[in-house]
Amino acid sequence: MSESKRPSAEEQDRRLGTWLLVLFVLGALALLFFYVPRLTNYVMSDREFTGWSGPIGARIAAGERPYVDFVLPIPPGSFVLMAMIQEVTGESRLVHELWVANLSQLAMAVMAYAISVRFTSRTTAILVAMGTLVALMQLPKECVYDHTAQLSAWGSLLVGVHALGAKGARANKLWVATGFLAVFTMGFKQSTATGIALGWLGAMAYTVLVAWRGQGSAAARARAGMILPWMSGALMGLAAVWLLLVSVGASVPAYAQAVFGDAADLKGGSATLVWNLVGHVFRRGVFPGSLVFTLVVITVVVHIARRDGRFVIERPQGTALDSARALTLAAVLVLAVFGPILLLATGITELPKDLWTWTERLGQAPGFGLVFACAFFLGHLQRSDPSSSGEVGPGELGQRGHAFNALAIAALGSSLLHDASFSEFKFFYNNNPIIAVAFIGLFTAAAQSKMRTLTVVAVALSLAPLYGRKMNRALAAQLAVNDGHWAGLSVHAVRGAEILAASRRIQELAGPSDTVLILPEDVQLVGLVDRPRPPVRGAILFVDQYAKRLAEDDIATLAAHPPKVIVIHPRKEKDWRRLFATWNTESGAAVVLEYVTRQLLPRRYRLDSSFRTVHFWDQGFLDVYVLEN
Repeated sequence: MSESKRPSAEEQDRRLGTWLLVLFVLGALALLFFYVPRLTNYVMSDREFTGWSGPIGARIAAGERPYVDFVLPIPPGSFVLMAMIQEVTGESRLVHELWVANLSQLAMAVMAYAISVRFTSRTTAILVAMGTLVALMQLPKECVYDHTAQLSAWGSLLVGVHALGAKGARANKLWVATGFLAVFTMGFKQSTATGIALGWLGAMAYTVLVAWRGQGSAAARARAGMILPWMSGALMGLAAVWLLLVSVGASVPAYAQAVFGDAADLKGGSATLVWNLVGHVFRRGVFPGSLVFTLVVITVVVHIARRDGRFVIERPQGTALDSARALTLAAVLVLAVFGPILLLATGITELPKDLWTWTERLGQAPGFGLVFACAFFLGHLQRSDPSSSGEVGPGELGQRGHAFNALAIAALGSSLLHDASFSEFKFFYNNNPIIAVAFIGLFTAAAQSKMRTLTVVAVALSLAPLYGRKMNRALAAQLAVNDGHWAGLSVHAVRGAEILAASRRIQELAGPSDTVLILPEDVQLVGLVDRPRPPVRGAILFVDQYAKRLAEDDIATLAAHPPKVIVIHPRKEKDWRRLFATWNTESGAAVVLEYVTRQLLPRRYRLDSSFRTVHFWDQGFLDVYVLEN
């Protein structure tokens, strides 16, 4: 090849990065092919909440109107999506929702790559994508309303970080899209939407402040021009949410009451939410702060700062992809995927306990990345000599340092508000975009330290959770399910078989037209039982989903129209109260449960059967009661 036709280092870097990204997506899809049908947190109390959108989507597909015919505090977007899938496939199955959730996680990992290349090398970006996907796969919740909301929020961040570096008409279009995706998130989950919208307002305020400090008031006013197209996009997002509501026959006032009026009360009230936020920021740990690991973090920060004279995001020289580096990354990708596939395909039923418990703990590794991200954030605030690097002048708003800070602000806002309902802020428990920011911090610090061993260790720590608790549970899922809502899945030969036996007994007791009530209500179990619910207005009789204003009328409905079968799971009141206390100790769901267990069951029902289950902290029982003539 002649010199004139030989691709430049930049072109080769881009081309090899694209091929690696394609290999990453194909490898992830191959892993998901074996992994998704064996996800086993299918019963809420067995591990976490899973599959709560599909059965509600079936109600919408049947013509019921959310917030009118039934009430719940979740926007309708994920339910509409599942209803559309059910219309195409002709059935409601949990495996469809699991695929939507896991493909969403893969999409988020690809977005993490696209966000990362805005700041650092493609080598680092591939590692960020790998670490992000592994972290997301370990999360215990496969709820599509969470995943669809986060897809929209992550998309807003991706478009926004490119808007920060654009100019003219292109910048305006990108800001419109950023505002649209931020507010359209309201169609899927209100806390995530509030967080990403407020996060972007904070990020834009930061960039205006930097312009004012660096170049004066004229530059600040020019930079503030991004707010108008962002707001235009936000209004378009509101219009799209309104169209979504109209399409399902929902009342806008009823939607507002359920999604905004009820939501705060369900989580314990506004004061509780504010106190949770304070705790997330000031009281909760970010990373496992042992002495050795703390010393390692400080050593890396000091090493980079001493060598470069500053601690900022940059693309180190010599990090562009070449054939050797690309082959090394490809090998890491293949090995990362091949190991779990081999385990799942060969019939191995469990991992050594010491292995999966330790790899589970290694899932905390991204927390170190968040510490590095904080250090980068502070480093970008320091005034530097612009002549030393085209990337660090505080007046250059398109440069990657301040863009990274804006990303961090927006991502943190989204993550904090998404988790505000929970008393503990676990940075890597929900599929929050702060995960991508953490991995950018981790792998960028490793690359800039020039310590190859550190990069190898960071990669190993990030990939190790593939062999954690969820993989061990997937390996134990050996019992194939051929029909019903769980068709296409394999479940645990003991725990899964017991739940299947319980559902068959419930179906024997209640015919296709008889009603069944499950308390506390697990929507996935409702889908498995496949029997009508009693005509109560509360869609999900669970602590953070059931508005207390519905309790009086729904209790009257249950008294007038008692269900043929009532299922209580867990049996022990202290178990469900302990779980409820995480959100609210005086919930409407608790009022209904007390009425059913203390008045309705003793007067009109007999215990038919009991089944052994797991309920978070305890060996539990699922009790089946049948109405006496």
